[in-house]
Amino acid sequence: MLKENLIRDEAFSFALQIMGLAKMLRQEKEYELSSQLWRAGTSIGANVEEAQAGQSRADFLAKMTIASKEAREALYWLRLADKGKIIRVEEIAPVREQCERIVRILTAIVKTGRESKDQSKIKNSSAKRKITTAGGAYDNGRWQVLGANPKSKIL
Repeated sequence: MLKENLIRDEAFSFALQIMGLAKMLRQEKEYELSSQLWRAGTSIGANVEEAQAGQSRADFLAKMTIASKEAREALYWLRLADKGKIIRVEEIAPVREQCERIVRILTAIVKTGRESKDQSKIKNSSAKRKITTAGGAYDNGRWQVLGANPKSKIL
């Protein structure tokens, strides 16, 4: 049994709802809308699942970013079906709300991941390094002139 995971569970539940809506759209002969909604709506969960097995933080973040984009696309198609009066409001409203919730969750995951990645870069770039050359050494933010005198000068 997989450990509980909010975004994975939401995306899976959403995909099931999208499958039902797509079936309804096909019955109404709305094939293109059905196809677009199916692709975007089910892709969210697929990318979230792939992210769970990411090879690195960057891979995880890339998959979650794709899932976020797919969620926004699904929301577009849902709004279009709603405003185009293709699906009744009472049928589409809960699905739109769930999609909006997924967009918010994925946006927070991606934003947090990017901020964390940026903080990691800052820490790594400011790390103290020791560099030694024939004329001296740079250590802990200071340049030390090396020479025959054991009391090397620190600049």
